[in-house]
Amino acid sequence: MKTIYWIIAVAVAFVLGGLGGRSLEQASTSADVDSGQTKSYRPAVVTETSGSAQVSDRGLSGSGEGDGVVMQLRGFLDSLVNYSTSDLQSTLEELNPRESREDRFKANLLVSHWAEIDPEGARNFLEGDNELEDYFSATMMGVVYSTWAKYDVEAVAASIENSDTDKKFLTSQSINMVRQWAESDPARAMDWLQSFDKDKAHKGPSYTYILESVAENSPAEVSQYLEKLEGSEYYRYGVSGAAKVWGRDENWSNVEQNLASLPEDAQAKARIDALYSFTKVDPYEASAQISNIEEASREKNALVEYAVRFFDDENPGQTLEWALSNVTEGHMNRISNRVVGPWISEEPNEVAQWVLTQPNDKATRMIAKRVLNNEDVSSGLKDQINQMIEN
Repeated sequence: MKTIYWIIAVAVAFVLGGLGGRSLEQASTSADVDSGQTKSYRPAVVTETSGSAQVSDRGLSGSGEGDGVVMQLRGFLDSLVNYSTSDLQSTLEELNPRESREDRFKANLLVSHWAEIDPEGARNFLEGDNELEDYFSATMMGVVYSTWAKYDVEAVAASIENSDTDKKFLTSQSINMVRQWAESDPARAMDWLQSFDKDKAHKGPSYTYILESVAENSPAEVSQYLEKLEGSEYYRYGVSGAAKVWGRDENWSNVEQNLASLPEDAQAKARIDALYSFTKVDPYEASAQISNIEEASREKNALVEYAVRFFDDENPGQTLEWALSNVTEGHMNRISNRVVGPWISEEPNEVAQWVLTQPNDKATRMIAKRVLNNEDVSSGLKDQINQMIEN
């Protein structure tokens, strides 16, 4: 039996706390096995990685505590090839994913394996009467669809169309499916999504994924896809997907050229979406473009707060001045927490000196109060700040 070793490494990273609350499905897990005693439903494509389990950025190298969990989960996965359908059902019902992260990953491994050999059987069990909690059945259904969609997305689409499962659950699964589908066949994904009418109000994110894929792989076709959405409530989602990709260009003038191709009433929101991407490319040029957004808004506030994460830590005072000048008054405290918090913990007197160079306005007084409450700031600087505030 051939096993993808990285699937176990990802599981171990989670069990040891490395992945926080992410599910195995979100970590793009898939168990690749040969037929053994069970005929595989999937076409015979096997991925094999040699060597021990490794997750370099998590510090796991197949040894120590991680090694024990690796071996346990590998053993569990290896045993699944011999399980009958009733074995899979009973084992899944015996797991306690709410209390045990290890059981949560065993469930993911089991259902992913089941979906590879018999996705329809796995789906029918999860949708039918079983001993599982509703939330758990819904989560595991996501694993079934994610695994199934990797090799027969049309079958998954048909399953979603014919399912009696509640609309909220169907929405999340259709979005996940379309996201995968858009990478291989965005035109088909687009056609299917436009005909899918079980939950029209929540299809927007799927259109975002489709346009992201088109803008990334076939940029000349973006306008054709957007034309299909013109006049609908989903147009802005498609624009958002394209703008996120445009914003990855190293030259902002190219981004502007793409934005100019959109209808005028769509450009403002698209510019913000593009700037989220461009901030990672060139945060300082992005900051200039953000400052050019004249209208104060919740969207601009959030963009400014996001952008400060990418600025050089050597100039926190400049970062703070820029950020405070570009957010509404109600958002200043959030900016203060993000910038002043780490700065004052490392250089409390520098923060105090910065306060003394600022105008005596509400933003400065807010930060001054934080400085005055910090025990590591010198008494002389505190006296000067108190004097400034009183005047």
